[in-house]
Amino acid sequence: DKTGKISYTLWNNNVDLIKELGLNDGDTVKILSAQSRQGRDNEITLSHWDGRILKIEGDYDIPEYEENIIKIGGAQEIKDVTLIGIVTKIQDTIQFDRQDGTKGYVKSIEITDETGSIRVTLWGDDTKLKVAKGDILKVMGGNIEYDDYATSGYRVNTNWNTELRVNPEEN
Repeated sequence: DKTGKISYTLWNNNVDLIKELGLNDGDTVKILSAQSRQGRDNEITLSHWDGRILKIEGDYDIPEYEENIIKIGGAQEIKDVTLIGIVTKIQDTIQFDRQDGTKGYVKSIEITDETGSIRVTLWGDDTKLKVAKGDILKVMGGNIEYDDYATSGYRVNTNWNTELRVNPEEN
């Protein structure tokens, strides 16, 4: 709603609720008895364990939500941002070894709008995103961070809560 947004995580068999309820982007839901916890970066998140989720249909007093899409040229250190740009560069995925011995993956993509360009850093499974030069990429929930190596001085760092949409219908 207009006061902000929160992550709501479904676990194990509860993931099937999305299909069972016929949920799509933009649908309104009512969440009952969710568990809250402090997640990464001290953000509060909700989890579905013993709660209920209901799809809301019809006329209800639903709080307004207006997405704030920032222009790339106005980049500064901000958390939880939404940006849209044309993909202008795609770097190869880099594999690295974590301290625990598992493999990690990182990939950088540059997006551009009429105000400038910025590097978007993708991690893990997001490095497999099917995207090509000329596609439009919408990044929702990324963090803009200062970066000595970026041309603009900033980059968008994605995280486990970032949503990426290639060629979204709405801009």
